[in-house]
Amino acid sequence: MADIEIGALDRRLDETEIVKLCGALEQHGAPRLPAADDGAAEVVARGLDDDLLNDFLDRLDAYDLACELYLPIEFEGTFESCGLRVGSVHALVEVLEQMRDELGLKAAGVDDAAADSEDDEDGEDGEDDEDDEDDDGDDGDDGDDGDGDEDEDEDEDDEDDDLALADARIRGIWRSLRAGAALSVARALPLWLKR
Repeated sequence: MADIEIGALDRRLDETEIVKLCGALEQHGAPRLPAADDGAAEVVARGLDDDLLNDFLDRLDAYDLACELYLPIEFEGTFESCGLRVGSVHALVEVLEQMRDELGLKAAGVDDAAADSEDDEDGEDGEDDEDDEDDDGDDGDDGDDGDGDEDEDEDEDDEDDDLALADARIRGIWRSLRAGAALSVARALPLWLKR
């Protein structure tokens, strides 16, 4: 299980690693890190599914921004330091906004209820079709074929439900990362993806 949290560098890195990271920032042309108040650390999301988070990171990787550590400063690209891929939380915010359409979050008011209502409509249509099939054929052969069709419909419905649930959970990860990024900028603290 994975977590998203904000917190000072010294919560996860020792002093030598922090010096190494700051040197890598300087080589990358990034500004110095702002002073951080570790008392403002916070877990944004806990117990995220590793597979779903990896899927989300694959999507971020398409933008060259899949990182374990996002710093609250502006700089271009990403770099490796202390065994971590490091990026800018400001760049993350921009990419998350670009991903809105991809994830079906076009408007601020879009939520999982809209997706659920679409699934319900599909289910109602399927039920009407099944009722029509039952009314049309009274002999046993048609009923047996109908049962096979019902099993196939149920399998398709289960797959659709699984995909809808995975999509909803991916949108949840997006929301958690967006909230974490906003807190990171507001509190001048790094954003960590801990797996």
